[in-house]
Amino acid sequence: MESITYNLLRGQSSDQYYQDISTFTDYTIQLLAGFQGVIKSFRDLSGQRGTEDSDLEYGLELLTIGILWQVYGPFACREADSSFPQQEKLHFRVQFQSSNLKQLLKWLLGTGEFTETTKRLQAWAAFLSAQAAVFQERILKEVSEVAARFTTQGKLALGVYTKNVASFLEVHLPAHLGKEDYVFCGRREEEYHLNMVGAEIMNRAFQSSFLLSKRKAVLIPICLRQPKTNCQMQECSQGEYHCRGCSEACPVNKVTSLGEEDNFQVVIIPHESMVFAGNNAASVFQNTGVVGVACVTTLLENGWKAKALGIPVQCVPLDYSGCKSHWHSGISTNLNLKELSRILDI
Repeated sequence: MESITYNLLRGQSSDQYYQDISTFTDYTIQLLAGFQGVIKSFRDLSGQRGTEDSDLEYGLELLTIGILWQVYGPFACREADSSFPQQEKLHFRVQFQSSNLKQLLKWLLGTGEFTETTKRLQAWAAFLSAQAAVFQERILKEVSEVAARFTTQGKLALGVYTKNVASFLEVHLPAHLGKEDYVFCGRREEEYHLNMVGAEIMNRAFQSSFLLSKRKAVLIPICLRQPKTNCQMQECSQGEYHCRGCSEACPVNKVTSLGEEDNFQVVIIPHESMVFAGNNAASVFQNTGVVGVACVTTLLENGWKAKALGIPVQCVPLDYSGCKSHWHSGISTNLNLKELSRILDI
């Protein structure tokens, strides 16, 4: 499994990961506490947007700005070069200014991989552009410094789970050049860590509304199916499937059986792009708390998508990537049922 970028298993279990990510998220939240002043200013000047979200969410957005600038900023400002940033291209520096932030967000939106994230961050770009230059410079410097500290400490705390990212980028990413998934597969290690921490922050921020929901649903990807079996899953609506219990060992069947015991719905999603897709997603999941089980690099984007639709959401990352569309010939992945049960409060 050399081409797998991340793996949450330590031995046969991912239990240790959930302890580690909780501890590192606590550290990250302490880092984000330094943004309280700018968050207050943002609330005061942003009208309704300033009242609907928690400080945790706003802090996560600022951290996201810093990490995405760190990874893509200088490249996004090189308008003459439209290819994906390779490691060797990022040796130069571009001053982080409000105008450059707008260029970054425009580039991110153009990739198709950061649609909901970009919508969230555009409010910050508008806020900063309305401030005095000295204020802008100070805030963006603080954002960059926090992102740098997060990257350094994230490598120490979570690097054991993402140690294959660098080798994947070097050995396997070139084969994706020119393909639609090049940006998706080319995420840097700090982006994995951002999504891991981001999912944990979202789980904490959205937990109360999720638990108050009348119904619960778990959305799981098709790569959870056991390989080399004649899967009998049945289409329940356009692009969504239900498990028929054809194999006791299949992880999908195990989650479905748990759902039958504890009264939550399980829906199989063939592809990440179909999560909360369609104009009726909000009505389909009305009064429903949703647990999204997904590959690490999709957690933040889908979390923000659910938030925009008013869907109380929680995240459980797959133990490792298994989709043959992006990573390798395809293997069955898995998830931590103990963590899923904890989140569902069962």
